[in-house]
Amino acid sequence: MPTNSITDPNRVVPVFVNAVIGSGTLNGVHNISFATALFSVKGEEIDPDLVVSCRLRMDSTCLAALYEQIGHMLHPPTSSEKPN
Repeated sequence: MPTNSITDPNRVVPVFVNAVIGSGTLNGVHNISFATALFSVKGEEIDPDLVVSCRLRMDSTCLAALYEQIGHMLHPPTSSEKPN
């Protein structure tokens, strides 16, 4: 997909997430749900207070691309593995 054709006229807001709370596939559509911790004070304790903040739905092509990008982020190539 050419990146020079992607626009953001509505300025979609980034969402910070702390947890993956569910995932599954139905009828070829892959679903991943995320939550954000509000860290609410409950007396003397701090409750993570997770709330659903993002639901992604995608086809297999997008899921494969997401998988590849996450792999690169978690395990970046070392200098000896990078192409010249």
